[in-house]
Amino acid sequence: MGNSLIVIGEIFKLNEIFNNYIIREIKDALKSIDLIIYLNDINETKITNIINESKNILILSNRDNFNKISLFLVNLTNDSTKERYGMEIPLKAEPYIKNSFVIEFQEKLINVLAIKESEKLPEILLNSKKVDTTLNIFGIDEKSSEILLSSITEEFEAELFTYKFIEGWTKILVKAKNFGRVSQFVEKAKEILPNKIIATDDIIKYIVEKFGILGKNITFAESCTGGLLVSMFTKQSGASDMLEGSLVTYSNRIKNGWLAVKNENLENFGAVSEAVIKDMLRGVIDATSADYAIAVSGVAGPSGGTKEKPIGTVFIGVKNRKSNEELISRMKFNGDRNHIQEQSAYYAIMMLVEIARDDLF
Repeated sequence: MGNSLIVIGEIFKLNEIFNNYIIREIKDALKSIDLIIYLNDINETKITNIINESKNILILSNRDNFNKISLFLVNLTNDSTKERYGMEIPLKAEPYIKNSFVIEFQEKLINVLAIKESEKLPEILLNSKKVDTTLNIFGIDEKSSEILLSSITEEFEAELFTYKFIEGWTKILVKAKNFGRVSQFVEKAKEILPNKIIATDDIIKYIVEKFGILGKNITFAESCTGGLLVSMFTKQSGASDMLEGSLVTYSNRIKNGWLAVKNENLENFGAVSEAVIKDMLRGVIDATSADYAIAVSGVAGPSGGTKEKPIGTVFIGVKNRKSNEELISRMKFNGDRNHIQEQSAYYAIMMLVEIARDDLF
């Protein structure tokens, strides 16, 4: 038998949304699962039989059972324990990060994860060939980010490649000798820059999965981006769990009719303005009852610019329904029409990360 998944805790099977997320993550990491079994409690005999019959084994349990599973594996492998991140793990575990470790037994790998409902799944470490990841750092420029993290590169034998993705959003490609070292680097980096780092190669996939787990949803009101934002999200599996809907409102008439944008704001300030973005946010939130909203209106070019609002001028807004918090930015992007649209979309995603920080970090 190839890959086997053991989930300890009946509650994880009963929670359909979280269970679907677990299966998606594991299939994405391992490509195939030959056996999935759910256990109410730790059944050492059954777990031992599955281990003996499988090539790779992934064991998921709540944090209360994590140490018990660890001690069971210590006895199985004639190992001893060490404390890491406040938990007992086998001494020979490698790689390991917070809430996840791998141990080798009889030429097979066993990966144990401590999981909690509505939280992001810890890193799956079975695929130890992956030796790089991308850090998305928000609100810190590329030079400062590299300086702040340079102190731990030697400790974890890591190499950093840093660049500015867009204004306010730095990306760092982290490479190390093995995936365990990369994961440990990420954990330490998050301690140095709390609530600033999301480690993922695909930020949109991360948001879709995170919102899906938490039961949060989002909606869009787009003008100059013409549906680009919503298309970026709908390309991801699981988007239906977190996407309420989207409105593309190009003309002033449609902005007024569909989003209740005030005619006086359109006449006095124009469609590309803070006042209209505020109306668009309120209108799309009211229309969909979403938890979060994004609105975009701008001049993408190559025509339509004025002295006051040259080509590349874009207003972007995000809103949190629960807190009623609202962020609005006026940006000036350069490039052709497509480049301006893409920059607008990614800047909107960065603003979403900021306003949804309690749900995404």
